[in-house]
Amino acid sequence: MLEAFPGAVVNVELKSDGLGDPRLALAVARLVRPRAGTGRVLVSSFDYALLAAFRLAAPEVPVGLLLAADRGWEVRDRLGAVLVPASVHPQLALCTDERIAAWRRRGLAVCAWTVDDVAEAERLARAGVEALIANEPGAAREAVRRVTGR
Repeated sequence: MLEAFPGAVVNVELKSDGLGDPRLALAVARLVRPRAGTGRVLVSSFDYALLAAFRLAAPEVPVGLLLAADRGWEVRDRLGAVLVPASVHPQLALCTDERIAAWRRRGLAVCAWTVDDVAEAERLARAGVEALIANEPGAAREAVRRVTGR
């Protein structure tokens, strides 16, 4: 992906069944570390043990905490701070204006998922969300442009 889309920022999600194999974290670290200084790579996961293993292997690569409404997100958000994340990636249901503001006050970028409603995309852009994960990225991009002018 990094070679195919040389100007894109790539979010690499480490997926696991909850018992993440640290070998995955090490393998991904070897692949992305050469590009760490470019600002083009972010590694995220719901599996914080896997993210911790990645963080140890590649401390210079930013990580993002995936948060889902049905996975004890409040505890995960607080515990995840130990990983010194660059961002949080909350499910749309968690993205109230108040929570977005609180995450931003903590210095975190906010990347909401999955945002397929244009009105929601506009609201999130006004609230300061930095990125959206959407099934219809063109519509989301246009909604953000209408609000931000970018």
